[in-house]
Amino acid sequence: MKNHINLKKIVIGILILAAFLLVVFMLFYSKYYKDRQNAIVLKTQFTFSVRIDGEGNVIKDDQSIENTDESVKNVEFGNVGIEQIAQIWVKQFTNQFEQKYISMSKAISGVDISKVQVLNVDENTVLIAFSCEPRSNVTDYFSSWDGYMAEGKLVCEWVIQFQVEDLYDNTARIYAKSIQLPQEYGLTTSTFKPENAENQTKASASNSQNASGSNLCAYDIKDQKLEVTFNGGEKWSAVPVDIGNLSPNVNDKTTLPDGSYQVGLEKSAFLYGGNIVSGKTIPLTLIYTNDKGSNWTSALISDITGVTFYYVNFINEKEGFVVVAYNKKDNEETTMIMKTTDGGESWIKVGNGQINNIISGANFIDAKTGYIGYVYTNGMESNLYRTVDGGVTFTPVILGSQQFENANTKLLWNSIYKDVQVPILDEEGSLTLIVTQGATGDYNGGDTVAKYQSTDSGITWKYIGEE
Repeated sequence: MKNHINLKKIVIGILILAAFLLVVFMLFYSKYYKDRQNAIVLKTQFTFSVRIDGEGNVIKDDQSIENTDESVKNVEFGNVGIEQIAQIWVKQFTNQFEQKYISMSKAISGVDISKVQVLNVDENTVLIAFSCEPRSNVTDYFSSWDGYMAEGKLVCEWVIQFQVEDLYDNTARIYAKSIQLPQEYGLTTSTFKPENAENQTKASASNSQNASGSNLCAYDIKDQKLEVTFNGGEKWSAVPVDIGNLSPNVNDKTTLPDGSYQVGLEKSAFLYGGNIVSGKTIPLTLIYTNDKGSNWTSALISDITGVTFYYVNFINEKEGFVVVAYNKKDNEETTMIMKTTDGGESWIKVGNGQINNIISGANFIDAKTGYIGYVYTNGMESNLYRTVDGGVTFTPVILGSQQFENANTKLLWNSIYKDVQVPILDEEGSLTLIVTQGATGDYNGGDTVAKYQSTDSGITWKYIGEE
C-alpha cells in the first residue's frame, strides 16, 4: 500500500514537472516566435529590390537601394529579358509575405503570375497580373496593392517600369521605378479581370465618366451614409456629407443622378445642394478628395436654389467643370456653367449655355471642348450644342442626313432620327454619339438609332450606321 502511494506521488511529480517544463517551453517558444516575427522587415513594392546574375538567378544579400535615383541608366543585362525580370521581381517581392514566422495579417499563399505583357521595351515597362490568397480575411494590410478579390484571391494588375542597375560584378539589381494601375497608364481597366470577380458586390453604382479605376472605384449609399471604395469593395470610406442634402434619383434612393459625382483614383467628387431641405437652404456645394478618401474638402459653388440637374467633371488635376440647371418652369430652366483651375477650391461662372430648354445631359472632354444636350422639342435645329471656349459660347451640332436603304422616298432622315444624345469619349480619344427617334418614334418599331463618330473632338462627324 505504501509503495502504491509513493508511486502515485512520483507520477504526480512527473506530471507537474512536465507541465512546468511545457509552460516554460511555451513561454520560450512564444518569445522566440515573437522575436523572429519582429525581425522580419517587409519592404513595399516601391522600396523592394532584388539582385540577379546574368542568367536570372537570384543572389541573396542584405543590400538595398532607394528607388529615386534618376541617373541610373537602364541596361540590358546578360541573357535576362524584361519579361523574365518582371517575373523574378514579383516572385521575390511576394516571397516576403510567405515567410514562416510572419503574422497572419501580413501573410499570403498560393502566388500565381497569370500574365506578363511588355508594353515598352525601351523603358522596361511591363503589365503584370498576379493573384494570391491572404491568410486573414479581415486584414486591410494589402489595401495599398490596389487589387480586387475574386474567388477568395487577391488579384493585382500593375504596370511597372523597372530599373536595372548593373553592379559591374556580373550581377545587377532590379527594382520598380514606378508602379501604376492599368487605367492610370491608359490601358483598358482590369485587362485580366475574370468574369466572376467579387469586387463591387456591395457597390450600388459605379463611377462616372472620365474617372480612372472604374472597376476598383465605386460609391454606395447604405444606412444613411455615403461611402466610397478604391479597391473593389474590400475597404470602404465614409464621405463626410449629410445624406439628406444629397439629391438621389427619384425612383431609386440608393443611387445618385448620373454625372453628379466622379469617383476615381486621382479625384473623387460629389455635387449636392442648391435646394431647400427641411426649410433650410443648402448651398450648391462640391465635396472632393485627392487622396482616396483620406481627406475631404468642401467648396461652396453658389447659393442658387431649385437645382434639378447636376454635372461635375475634372478633366485633369486642376481643371474641372460644373453644370447645373435650376428655376425650372414648364419647358424652360436656367443653366449655369462653372469652372475651377485650382483643383476645386474656387469656382467662377463662365457661361449660361445657349438656350433655356430643359437639359438632358452634359460632358466636357477637355479644357475647351464641351457639350450640352437638351430635351428635344419639335422644330429644334438641333438639341445638342458644342463649346470650344470652355463654356462661354455654344453652337448647334448639325449632323448630315443619310440615305435610307429601303426604296421608300417619303422617309426623311431628320424626321426620323432627331433626338441627339450627348457624345461620350472613349479611351482611344474618339467621340461617339447616338441619335434616337425620340419618345414618339415608330420607324422600325422605334427601336433603332443612328450612330456617329468623331476623331477630331467633334469638328466633323462620320456616320457609322443604324443600330
